[in-house]
Amino acid sequence: MHAIDAKTGHVLWQCKTHGPVKGGSVLVDGALYFGDLRGFLWAVDAKTGRVVGDVRMPSGFNVGSPIAVGRTLIVGSRTGSIYAEPLSAIRMHHDT
Repeated sequence: MHAIDAKTGHVLWQCKTHGPVKGGSVLVDGALYFGDLRGFLWAVDAKTGRVVGDVRMPSGFNVGSPIAVGRTLIVGSRTGSIYAEPLSAIRMHHDT
């Protein structure tokens, strides 16, 4: 995962994940939340790219984009399952 400056095109930061990130991300309170193909949900500081937390789930995440509803991340998986994970649970875990 990486962030690019929209004006200059320069890379602002990069964050190594366990698998490719094919879907979108959602920004909540300064953190980007997204899933990777290996089945991890990530919380990353949007300014620095520092990993705030990650949690292993039963299935990988592909093309869908997560949404935040209140304090919960809703995201579809590769298997068609939909997960609702509290943002705090993602931020508090470090399953790497």
